[in-house]
Amino acid sequence: MAPPSAPPSSVVDELARALLKSVLEGQFPPGSRLPPERDLASQHGVARVSVRAALHRLIAWRVVATRQGSGATVLPRREWTADALAPVLRHALASGDLLALVPLVRDGLELRRSLVLDLVERAAGQVPRGGLDGARRVVREAWAARADGPRFVRIDREILPHLLEAAAMWPSLWLINSLAPSYLAAVEDITAALSVPASYERAHLAMLDAIEAGDGAEARRLFGAYLDELDRSLVATWPAEVVRLVFPRSAALAQAAPAAPAPRAARSKPRSPAAPAPAPRRKKRP
Repeated sequence: MAPPSAPPSSVVDELARALLKSVLEGQFPPGSRLPPERDLASQHGVARVSVRAALHRLIAWRVVATRQGSGATVLPRREWTADALAPVLRHALASGDLLALVPLVRDGLELRRSLVLDLVERAAGQVPRGGLDGARRVVREAWAARADGPRFVRIDREILPHLLEAAAMWPSLWLINSLAPSYLAAVEDITAALSVPASYERAHLAMLDAIEAGDGAEARRLFGAYLDELDRSLVATWPAEVVRLVFPRSAALAQAAPAAPAPRAARSKPRSPAAPAPAPRRKKRP
């Protein structure tokens, strides 16, 4: 899969990516310290203020932690936050490292699916009739902007917040808001080259209708089918072995990869009619 073209980036963006690359490729393993700011500035030919800003990015991602007088120490991956997902994914895309890319894509898409479908199903019955008219307007606006990728993505992002607001699912909405800058950016990197599926408007409107009708299972089914279509278009150009690695259990995406020949069914021998059960023996009287 060819990586999407990267937008113009600042010195801080480039330096933060370079430092993260050094960590991901093992130059600075967990527990080790990054060089002092002065040395990093000299190595990369940038000002110390840029180094400090780049380090603040890594601190926000929990990739490193700093202490007064001890510099920046690399943290184990289990302590990183979701904010690291997009830059780590971009590194894997740019490097073409399938061993790193496949688990990121697989888990990212499965997380998206389970989270969004759960929210859609739980919102059913909590929205008054007509409460999703705003979400419907956003769907139609996004569909009309489908030829303009960045604008479409910005509008499409607003559908789920409209839904959760109408259902008064505030904790879920706040969680989505906290994930949006990082997780959704990562998903956009994965799907950057895709065209919007033809079923986009129809599937979203049908899902919203099912939610208003209180049918959570139907809303989940409808939107799950749309996500299957989206994922099929995503993997259409991937090698079959990568498809099977990313979607090992998905029957809905099986057609994206060449199917293995079905095993021949073994012939079963005809069953003989069951013999009548023997009559119980009578006990002899003494």
